[in-house]
Amino acid sequence: MKQSRSQLTDDELLAGVANGSDLALTQLYRRFFPMILHLVTSNSGSDDDARDIYQETLVVLYEKVSQGSLELHCQLKTYLYSVGRRLWLKQLTIRSRLRGPSSGSSSGAL
Repeated sequence: MKQSRSQLTDDELLAGVANGSDLALTQLYRRFFPMILHLVTSNSGSDDDARDIYQETLVVLYEKVSQGSLELHCQLKTYLYSVGRRLWLKQLTIRSRLRGPSSGSSSGAL
């Protein structure tokens, strides 16, 4: 069941991820990548950083769906945001460690 002719529901997107649907993947990028792009670029990251983080986020989603271990108790958008945020914070921590304590932190506040 579709919300509109062009937009899949969260359940349809998850089923599409499980089945390797190109339509589901395209919609995941169109609908939710801008949110991660904003998160990353607003917090010391670049467009390329955002693409990398979103790719990692979708890998996490795919693995959870494939293993049957995804228990979604919120909207898919919320889940993707929280995974992307966690991955970006982890990346910022790694970068901070590589720079060392003398260079200060420019990671911004999330």
